Amino acid sequence: MGVVSSSPLVTNFKEWLIAIFNIHQQEQEIIALICWAIWMNRNETVGKVKLFTVFKVVTIAKNFLQQWRDDNRPLPQAIFENKGKSRLGLVIRDDLGSFVAANVVPVQGIVDPLIAETLGVREALSWIKSKFSRVQTIEMDALLVYSALQNDGVDNSYLGILIEECRLLAKELLNVKFN
Repeated sequence: MGVVSSSPLVTNFKEWLIAIFNIHQQEQEIIALICWAIWMNRNETVGKVKLFTVFKVVTIAKNFLQQWRDDNRPLPQAIFENKGKSRLGLVIRDDLGSFVAANVVPVQGIVDPLIAETLGVREALSWIKSKFSRVQTIEMDALLVYSALQNDGVDNSYLGILIEECRLLAKELLNVKFN
């Protein structure tokens, strides 16, 4: 991509950027990210010797744009057309709340939100048991599922078997709490 100056009448960065955006409408995202990467490089070099090459600055911008596009790709419309199919989203964060890992588990025929939430807890516990050693808290949205997991008594509700599986899995892990 070659970007040329638009006019000798341009007197500041804002005017230049607007002119460039008007000329290169298809490349606006990458131009903006290259400008951001130049600014980031400038901030890194203040008071330091570290300086990126033009190639490195453009590579950083392109990689950032690709990551952003990958993370913000629209979901296929068909995902919502199939009735009776759900997906359980699981996220692992560290002690500071920073992202560690995520997983999506497809399930068939689940239409009840409490069953889906309880299955999500069970899947999270199984996933933690197989891949992670230091998870302390399982967070969920459903107060009824949380209350059932906190209760040590027998759960005679339609969730009872799943609740018991969750309790057993939690006992196998050290110091897991529900929130």
